[in-house]
Amino acid sequence: MRSAELSSVEWKRHYRRMTRVSLLVLFVEAPVPIALNALRGPVEESLVLSFAVVVLLGAAPGALLTYFVVLPAVGLGEVLGRRFGGREAWWWVAAVLATGLAPFGLLAALTGFVAPLAALASWGVGVVLLTVPALFARIAREGLLVDIALWGTLSWLSAGTLGLAVLHFGG
Repeated sequence: MRSAELSSVEWKRHYRRMTRVSLLVLFVEAPVPIALNALRGPVEESLVLSFAVVVLLGAAPGALLTYFVVLPAVGLGEVLGRRFGGREAWWWVAAVLATGLAPFGLLAALTGFVAPLAALASWGVGVVLLTVPALFARIAREGLLVDIALWGTLSWLSAGTLGLAVLHFGG
């Protein structure tokens, strides 16, 4: 949806919808590192508390990522797509995020903060984790919040069931 086609009130509604969609997708993605960390070692009883902490304390970083990374990447991706391709294309958003996160990975590798291969892997994970909310925010439409909440819940239930089955049967 192009900003030139929207009135001021419609643009504010669309921008708010994009923000909510991005935040919800980030919250669906946020427990992934905790779940992966739990699978590496013994599962503690505080895992449920960890999920609650991620949700409660994740609001501020999620909002910062949404306002300063995701939404600008969506806007710049749309502008670059119209400028160089004649139309908006989804892959411009991913390209903007990959380019924008590259200096951070390079800086981490050059300063010795992490190994070069770990910096490359972290850069790739960062691009993937931020591209998903950006692409969902790009198509923010009525009813998308409900779809994300329902499918996100289903995906976590499925992943949890599969993970518990693997842990139970010793896979």
